[in-house]
Amino acid sequence: MRRKNGHEWPYHAGVTLYKLWVIALLANRQNESRVLLIAGLSRDLTQKGLDAIQWVRAAAKLVEGGGGGRPDMAQADGKDAEKLPDAINAARSSIEQMLGA
Repeated sequence: MRRKNGHEWPYHAGVTLYKLWVIALLANRQNESRVLLIAGLSRDLTQKGLDAIQWVRAAAKLVEGGGGGRPDMAQADGKDAEKLPDAINAARSSIEQMLGA
């Protein structure tokens, strides 16, 4: 899947992510302290005002990272893989808040 700038999303993430809301947290094998975060939201959720950029940034803060993207697909990276459990909890809390749960 290609982004507007011509680059491909890592691991063809968008293929599955357009069907349901998902956040993927990945560690980098070459540098175990770095992580890649990918957030995707279905079109119906973005039309309701949910934003993958806000979602991924909520998790990225906790792994000392940042990122951006589009409301339906965003990515970030971080420097502290040891804080992945905290990032997962933040992602869960963030999406629950966005969904009004």
